[in-house]
Amino acid sequence: MMRLMRPTIATQALSLLLWSRALAAFAVVASSFILLSLVLSPRRLQPATSTGCRWVLRAAGMRLRVVGEFPDLRAGPYIYIFNHTSMLDPMITVAAIPEHIGAIGKAEQFSMPLWGTLIRRWGAVPIQRSDLPNAIQSLDQVEAAIAGGLSLLISPEGTRSPDGSLLPFKKGPFHLAANTGVPMVPMAITGAFAAKQRGSWILRPATLTVQVGPPIWVGDAEDSTPEGLRDLAHRRLLAMLAPQA
Repeated sequence: MMRLMRPTIATQALSLLLWSRALAAFAVVASSFILLSLVLSPRRLQPATSTGCRWVLRAAGMRLRVVGEFPDLRAGPYIYIFNHTSMLDPMITVAAIPEHIGAIGKAEQFSMPLWGTLIRRWGAVPIQRSDLPNAIQSLDQVEAAIAGGLSLLISPEGTRSPDGSLLPFKKGPFHLAANTGVPMVPMAITGAFAAKQRGSWILRPATLTVQVGPPIWVGDAEDSTPEGLRDLAHRRLLAMLAPQA
């Protein structure tokens, strides 16, 4: 479990400065994307969007590193999975992944000002976990998109970790993998929890590292069920997040 010290006045002042810069950069990037998406597809906007996310992260005092190689995009699509510890994670993943990706998000996000419009224009699919028929319909929609060649970004934990540790995985992403036969690409994000943790408004400058692991194929699990894939993926990400000797 990772804990941060009580912020000093200097830390709070720096955080306010970083927030003001980051929010200004985000407003420019988000507004530009929404306007451009009226005439260009999100897929065509991907290079500019990735650059914009890096710009927002830099304005927030973050340095982004990508370690490892992404698989051959021509052999896709893929389901990208990651550990979710910070509200910075969407920016981090979009900045790092070198292709346009679909996404699944909590339904509540889609009613948020600017952010909700942004992710709708991006093509994200809302999911209401408390409404089973709605959730199944959302997953069917995502399966159809994957069958059409669209890669997917999803957090198998389903929520942000409150302490930076890897939470148990939900089964939804692994039903998608089992049903479509699409390989999963694990991404271990470190540094994001220290930069902006859940329950705190403090933003701290940090180096954010995305470690890309080899794809996990359905046949890699001894038990090719969604449960077997879930357990294998959890072990892989846990190993990637373990401190290196």
